[in-house]
Amino acid sequence: MLHYHKILLAITTLLLIATSHEILPGSAPFRQSYTILADNGSIAGTITIAVADMLKDPTDAIVNAANTGCLGGGFIDGAIHQAAGPELRKFNQTLPSGEGGRCPVGEARISPAFKFHTSDKTTNIATYIISTTGPQGDDTEHREDLLRSCYRSALDLAAAVKIPAYRAQLLKQQKFLTKNFDLLAESLETDLPDINSISFPLISGGVFGYHAKDSYKVVLKEVINWMKKHPGIVNDIRFYFWSTGQPQSAVDAYDYYEHWLNDYLEKQGRARTAVTVFSRDISILSLVSSPR
Repeated sequence: MLHYHKILLAITTLLLIATSHEILPGSAPFRQSYTILADNGSIAGTITIAVADMLKDPTDAIVNAANTGCLGGGFIDGAIHQAAGPELRKFNQTLPSGEGGRCPVGEARISPAFKFHTSDKTTNIATYIISTTGPQGDDTEHREDLLRSCYRSALDLAAAVKIPAYRAQLLKQQKFLTKNFDLLAESLETDLPDINSISFPLISGGVFGYHAKDSYKVVLKEVINWMKKHPGIVNDIRFYFWSTGQPQSAVDAYDYYEHWLNDYLEKQGRARTAVTVFSRDISILSLVSSPR
């Protein structure tokens, strides 16, 4: 059954890549959501995993796998800059730059999403872009700690946008972020809209050498620990797996995350709470490849 699942998911992913139609927001061949509980039994939030193009799925904040210069690059970084328009690069150029660059490895910076909307310009994809620089390669010292810091820093920024007291505490601890928030408020010219949902790509994945099979436990443990410490603050956390060049890698990453999350719930003595948006049935192929 598992082999059937992987074969079907791989075929569907290839169809998604091949089709010229824009995928409907929120659609994916497989997309599952998991309810995470805080230690007191309250709902901390939801984790969603999906094989889908993150750049077409509306969210409050989209996370960019950036570099230390924060001015754009290849892969997801370049795609996000292209979608947001030149204003993103102009904004990031105003961020303070130190020895480690505008966004040192393991840290995060936040900007408006500017022109980030669907191709027909009818739907905003995101309000914010949170850029984080992940460790690269197999030999990076302390790469697990740095990767944890990427996800934690992005979530801290999201919480700081939503809760003024959280922001004050964060800026007290990390004074270098003060200029970032001043620029953000000046650019938006309004009270900062809340961040309730945040979308992550695979930070440091792919050509950057920290593959999902090595990083998924680090990422999920860090994110769940953050959610349990701050229940309900950022209550919709999403992980996207997508690769136009190597679709099987997206399928594999999805499987690593899915199996770990299922085991996590079982160890808690809870029933599996995943919700499948599309049934695991061959009929999804026609749904995915249909035009709007």
